[in-house]
Amino acid sequence: MWAAADYAGATRGAILALKDDARSDAIRPLARCLLSAVSAALEGHAPGVELVAVPTTAAALRRRGHDPVRSIIAQAGLPNSRVLRARRGVGSQKSLGRAGRLAAAALRFTARGDLVGRRFVIVDDVVTTGATLTGCAAAIRAAGGEVVAVAAICAPDFQHRASRIRG
Repeated sequence: MWAAADYAGATRGAILALKDDARSDAIRPLARCLLSAVSAALEGHAPGVELVAVPTTAAALRRRGHDPVRSIIAQAGLPNSRVLRARRGVGSQKSLGRAGRLAAAALRFTARGDLVGRRFVIVDDVVTTGATLTGCAAAIRAAGGEVVAVAAICAPDFQHRASRIRG
């Protein structure tokens, strides 16, 4: 898993401004961070690895009017394979602890079709417990795909988790 920054300070502020206040001026600096993480995640992999954004829920899309992760990927000029979808009727994870998030993750995402022989880097904005990424990876693997890495803009307490995140 590769993350470009700690989920604190200006990075945290930019993500919250984009997600909560629809501040599109936050997209450009976040895209630069994402490019750094994606470049690191792709290093050493043969061509043909696809990027797939963690899909937003329909409720979040209605509430925000946009998909922050896909907006950042587009600003970075990166392709996004839309092979995952968030299942309907699975509630928000925000109020759940780590165990609850991990349990819900298995039900949260599904692949849009057969992914046999395809390789992916999962892309997200913030990694906290890893439950969302676990759910996306499980959906990709269930459809026959392979997850080679994860790239995120940031993760909490990045400095203390750098060895785990960067490797």
